[in-house]
Amino acid sequence: MGHLMLKRRRGEGVYVGQDVLITVVEVSGHSVRLCVQAPKGVPVMRAELLPDDECVTSESEGEP
Repeated sequence: MGHLMLKRRRGEGVYVGQDVLITVVEVSGHSVRLCVQAPKGVPVMRAELLPDDECVTSESEGEP
């Protein structure tokens, strides 16, 4: 699975496909507040709530 690293500022966003928009709402210290706009049929869930076998992280891909 490939990945893309981006820098975004408050108010800027990125589309995932044509239907999902992720926008940076607030940056405070080490915390970032995001807004995820997706169709009702698209599940949106925080990664830490997924079972370990469903979540792919950089560590499991052998990245430093």
